[in-house]
Amino acid sequence: MTPSPTQMGLFDVGDVDLGVKDVDLVLTFRNYHNFTPEARASLNKAVFASLKKGGLYGILDHTRRHNEPGNAENWRRMDPVLVIKEVQAAGFVLEDFANIHYTPDDELRYE
Repeated sequence: MTPSPTQMGLFDVGDVDLGVKDVDLVLTFRNYHNFTPEARASLNKAVFASLKKGGLYGILDHTRRHNEPGNAENWRRMDPVLVIKEVQAAGFVLEDFANIHYTPDDELRYE
C-alpha cells in the first residue's frame, strides 16, 4: 500500500490488506483523519477481515462537532458520528464510545 497525497495530509491508500488473520484487537491511533473516505472504507474492511470473531477495533482520533464542515483549523479532526457510520458500514457493531480526551473548554479548533 503506497499512500498518494490527494491534499496536504489526506491520503488514499488503495486496497488495504493487513496480512494477518484472527487477531484480538486492531487499534488506529490519531491517523484516521489522514485518509480519504475511500481509504477509510478500505481500512475498515481490512480490519474487519483481520479480526477473529469477537475481536475489537479501536479508533482514537481528535474529534470535531457532528456535521461540522472541515476547515483550516479542524481538518485534523473527525466527526465521531461519521466514524461510527463508516465502521458500521464495514460490518462492525458499535460496542461503546469513550470520551477519554474530552475537555469541557475545548473550542474544537486546534489539534
